Amino acid sequence: MIFEKNLVGDESFFQPLIEALHEKTSAMYLGYLIRSNVGTVIGVIGMVVEDKFKHKFKNLKLIDVIADQLSQELIQFKNENLISQTLNTASFVKHSLAELFRLLSTKSNDLTTICRNYLQTGTKLFGLPLGLITTQIGENWEYSLVEGDVHGIYEGKRFSKEESKFSTQTIVGSANLLNDIRETSGQNVREHLLELGVSCLMEFPLTVHNQTIGVLGFYGFKDQKIDSIELSQRVFELMGIGLSNTIEKHNIDLLSKIVFLEKENLTF
Repeated sequence: MIFEKNLVGDESFFQPLIEALHEKTSAMYLGYLIRSNVGTVIGVIGMVVEDKFKHKFKNLKLIDVIADQLSQELIQFKNENLISQTLNTASFVKHSLAELFRLLSTKSNDLTTICRNYLQTGTKLFGLPLGLITTQIGENWEYSLVEGDVHGIYEGKRFSKEESKFSTQTIVGSANLLNDIRETSGQNVREHLLELGVSCLMEFPLTVHNQTIGVLGFYGFKDQKIDSIELSQRVFELMGIGLSNTIEKHNIDLLSKIVFLEKENLTF
């Protein structure tokens, strides 16, 4: 399909072109649709002259050749991107499953070692520089384990219940991911993390014996975002569920300096 139009006097068509031709009394646009190999329109290539096309048919022949070549290159570029994305996704899934299997297969009764292993794996897997295990201490919360060197975040740092901003509506087994904190106006983000420049976060409530005992989290800074957010969320949820189940299965009640689960006093 070929279309020809006088740009002057029609402000509804290609506004940027009209603004560039505001002093002209006449300007013609010749457009040629670019189609994919199945006939779908994927773009338009056009020519603009100040008055009229003097050699319209020659221009049409030239634009036809250019459009055909451009169509082939766009299709090839799209296919190459699709193949690259597919390979990257497959590689991430394969690597993620291998890491999850390794974490779940690790035999240890040392909860500190187990949690550090999860944090180290998560920071590498998701490409985020800070990993935290946050646990509740009475009415307050504490960063019990820290992976990554971030000024202002350290093991043993406590903050109040009001500042925690952990969602109480999070479904068990469901992660909370914020890929651009600026778009959420800082909702469910702790004040001191915002001050440190956190740009994205992944948090998963660790539930043991139907009680939330802590939060597994990974955090990015500056303009960093989470790649493949839907896939990352699913992998992260499997990781969080795995850690919760490991804690419950081993009935481990101590995490380094703090009590994770209160040991029940059994009477006979």
